[in-house]
Formats: sequence, C-alpha cells, structure tokens
Amino acid sequence: MPSDGCALTALDNCWSALECCRRRASMTTPDTPSVPKSRPTTADHKDVLLVLLKELGDALRSRSEPEHLYTAAAVGGFGAVAWGVAALQPDKYLSRPFYLRPAWLAAVGIFIVAAFIVKKIRREHGIYAEAKKEQARIGAILSSLEGATGIIPEYMLKEVAGPGYKGSQRIVITAAAVAACFCLSLAWF
Repeated sequence: MPSDGCALTALDNCWSALECCRRRASMTTPDTPSVPKSRPTTADHKDVLLVLLKELGDALRSRSEPEHLYTAAAVGGFGAVAWGVAALQPDKYLSRPFYLRPAWLAAVGIFIVAAFIVKKIRREHGIYAEAKKEQARIGAILSSLEGATGIIPEYMLKEVAGPGYKGSQRIVITAAAVAACFCLSLAWF
C-alpha cells in the first residue's frame, strides 16, 4: 500500500461512497452482502469503485428512458382522447351545460394528466441529476488513483445533467394544449 496520504484519502472516499450507496439502497435482499467491518485494501478499492461506477451508469440509463416513454404515451393518449371526442355525436350533448359536455371534460382531463406527467418527468430528472453527480464524484476518485489517469471518459466526470428533460416537458405541454383546444372547439359546436 502506498504511503502517501493521497491514496489513503481516495481509499477513505471509496469506503464512504460504498457505505452511502448501501444506505441509499431501497431494496436489500438476503443475498446482499453486508458491509465488511474492515476497510478494503488499496488493491480492492479500485474494483469497488469500478463496480459502483458501473452500477451508477446502469441507474442513469434506466432513469433517462422513462421520460421518453412518458412523453410518447402522453402524446398518443392525448391524440386518442381527441379522436374519441371527435367521434361522439355532438347533437346528443348540446342540451347539457357547457361544463358537463364530454369535450370540456376531456380538455380538463388532458390538462390534469399533462400536469402529472410534467411533474413525473421533473422528479425523474431530479433523481437522474443526483445519480449523475454521484457518478462524477466516483469517477473523479477513480481518475485520481495511481495508474488510472485517462481511463474514465470525460462525460462521466461532468456533474451537470443535460437539459433534455425540458424538451420532453415542452412536447407534453404542447400536445396537451393542441388536444385540449381541439376538444374545446368541439364543445362549442
């Protein structure tokens, strides 16, 4: 084990990251190994960091996909609702008050669903951003170790998550507005 304080600091950081990840784990199983009582050796901590980095990469991938699925489902769902409202015979509902017509109720429902989807996209992005920061922290620890210079790609060392989720939110809001306006235009005639 190297005698310089830098390797010891990196080893302590590795151990802290391992303990932090174990505490944050939402599901433990009987097969999940317990945290060892003794700290790992210098030879072991690189392997532990690499495993943590891989796990965070998998978590980031799984957190980036739902926003696209929510967006596609919302656009398809809003279109289906508008299509369904257009298929109704408006003559049957003209005697009802405006706020009880199916087209009005569909428009309100579309805006409520859109609000929940936008909230869900923001929540997923917040979790993604936290995992990205953790990946950058572990990547920085790994790249600072002796003999590991240049191994970690630059994108893994960046703490900032991209603004792509804003585009998904815009698509959901725009699709909701178009579908709701279409439904409202049917409610008046």
